[in-house]
Amino acid sequence: MGRIIAAGIAAGVALFIWGAVEHMMTPIGEMGITGHPHEAMLLPAIQQTTPQPGLYMFPSLDRSKSPTKEDEQAYIEKFKSGPHGILILGPTGDDPMPPSRLAKELFANVLTAIVAAFLLAKFATGLGGFVSGGIMTFLIGWMSISVPSWNWYDFPAPFVLAELIDQLASGAIVGLVVGLMLRRKRT
Repeated sequence: MGRIIAAGIAAGVALFIWGAVEHMMTPIGEMGITGHPHEAMLLPAIQQTTPQPGLYMFPSLDRSKSPTKEDEQAYIEKFKSGPHGILILGPTGDDPMPPSRLAKELFANVLTAIVAAFLLAKFATGLGGFVSGGIMTFLIGWMSISVPSWNWYDFPAPFVLAELIDQLASGAIVGLVVGLMLRRKRT
């Protein structure tokens, strides 16, 4: 068990490094993301009308009460006439990349890789099996999160494609590191 956890920690660190390389040295981290052409006009309106950080969907249907058929029809018409989307607002005053976010990312990467290492140790054989198992494991996450976001919330296709590329590379990296560290035990 200790070898599996150690392999997961090493793979998580490799995953964290890949994330840095991907976002700072490749275009993958920016695919499907654009700045709003009227940001100077939009930001003051958001500041004045949106009092707290959160995840906002627009148009929205008031679910605090049971919507009537008229409420539902009005929502459908607003949705069709547009615009529709999701707005995520973070707290003001934060730095774009504080050490706490990097620490959370590293923790999440290590935890993810440890879980993957336990799965791979149970089912994978040979280095190719570890790599392909890592890819399949990460592909499950992409299919269950990114594809529905593309389908239901209109995430841009280039963004979803970038997430696919990231998850395939991430799975291969985790599988490779775990496989290299655990394969001696299986021979």
